[in-house]
Amino acid sequence: MDYEDLQEENLNFDERLTNLEHQFSKLSRSLDFFLPLMGGAILIILWKIFF
Repeated sequence: MDYEDLQEENLNFDERLTNLEHQFSKLSRSLDFFLPLMGGAILIILWKIFF
C-alpha cells in the first residue's frame, strides 16, 4: 500500500459518496412531491371513515 494506491482508493470513495448524495437528493425530491399527496389521501380516507 503506497501513497498512489491510497490516493486512488480515496478517489473511488469520493465517487461512491457523490453517487450516494445524488441518489439521496433524487429521493428527497420525490419525497417532497409524494408526501403531501400521501398525507392528503390519508386525510380524505380518515374523513370518509369517521364522517
